[in-house]
Amino acid sequence: ETRDFIQTRTIISSSSAIISTISSSTLIWMILRSPQRLTTTRHRILFGMAVGDIIYSLSIATYGAVSPSELDYYAWNAHGNQTTCNVSGFMSAV
Repeated sequence: ETRDFIQTRTIISSSSAIISTISSSTLIWMILRSPQRLTTTRHRILFGMAVGDIIYSLSIATYGAVSPSELDYYAWNAHGNQTTCNVSGFMSAV
């Protein structure tokens, strides 16, 4: 993989993850502002899915920054260390 491809892949995945986070946050806001709030099964399911999507999307959005700097050949803009990589992997698995 070329360096330009890695950079493009990272920017596109981070951008789509940020859009997903904003969309899920808006959905949560709409559910909590509705008259029914979390009393309906549909709202509880959507709320849980939106929270899960936010957690996963944030881990994808920060992938490049939290990757160990030794992996700069694979992850563009890698500035992290092994601990930040482990935390990101845990958040993806949750």
